[in-house]
Amino acid sequence: MRTIFSRLELVAFKLVMWLIVIGSFLAIAKRAWSLNPTTLPLHYLLICIAAAASLAIILPNVLNRVREMNVAGVKLTLAQLEQQESQLDEIRIETIDPSVIIEDGGIKAGRVKQELEVPFSAKPLKGAQLYQYERLSHRFYRIRDQVKDPSKLDHQVRVNYRDLITYVAKAAFAMGHYTKYLDVAKQILALGDERTYNEDYLIGHAYLWAFSEQERRRKEYLALANDFLTEAVKKNPNDVKSQFNLGICLFYQGGRKAGIKCMSKSVALDDSLRPWAHWNVAFAFKEMERYELSLKVLRGIPAGPIWKAIQDDSWLKPPITDSFRGQYAAIFQERVPSD
Repeated sequence: MRTIFSRLELVAFKLVMWLIVIGSFLAIAKRAWSLNPTTLPLHYLLICIAAAASLAIILPNVLNRVREMNVAGVKLTLAQLEQQESQLDEIRIETIDPSVIIEDGGIKAGRVKQELEVPFSAKPLKGAQLYQYERLSHRFYRIRDQVKDPSKLDHQVRVNYRDLITYVAKAAFAMGHYTKYLDVAKQILALGDERTYNEDYLIGHAYLWAFSEQERRRKEYLALANDFLTEAVKKNPNDVKSQFNLGICLFYQGGRKAGIKCMSKSVALDDSLRPWAHWNVAFAFKEMERYELSLKVLRGIPAGPIWKAIQDDSWLKPPITDSFRGQYAAIFQERVPSD
């Protein structure tokens, strides 16, 4: 559709230029025929003829040449997708399995803050990884901006483009670039192919994180995160990442009972998630003003570094009672490791 409008605009431009040329010639002819002087100098009309004719002839050729150069550039970029495997390996992002930071039911010492706050986090890129991340990001944006309908690309090109999208999106998440994470991940939708549960998870997870940088779109992004994460769970009920993050999304949306069910399913799938699941369930019970249940679940979280992350949550904001405040403080004092 956009190409048709561009062609129509070019045709209209050429038509206007030639009308100017014809009008100027008619003015000259009329002046010559009548032999009457006019206020418009003859050389002005000649300049108009020359300028309009030049634009009508030269500008379309220039635009066509630029268009051909852009097409050639995109073709080259698409061809580079075939040799991208080694570059993608440079920024291969694997989420950190919660089980590797669990020890005897608790969290191992020495874990970084991000690993304590959320499971399935990723280590930020560094060194050569950053360079490849920038290069591949540039390649992604060039293709996205120039290829208007990726679904019409050849099958193998779409496969390679999908890999590029996935790797760059995961790298953006690892770097904490959450708006970019979403911008890249949702390009999977433009490919038009049937999505895997991993792709639904990726898009849903991106929406879930992106709202932290765009608070005004919180409701919209959480609704979309819920849609994609729910779809991922339908396609693979045993995918623990989808179950856990759907639970987080539901908590944000106020669906605490449904969120608690997701947390229970997550623990059933992977017991190493128990500290994070209990943390979220305890907070949900506190928000539901079921304070005794909240305290009971909190007591089930072993002492250790995770309590430093738990401390940063909004436990002492309303709704709250003096009894809960006191008992929570006692549990916290007992569980938080001293520096």
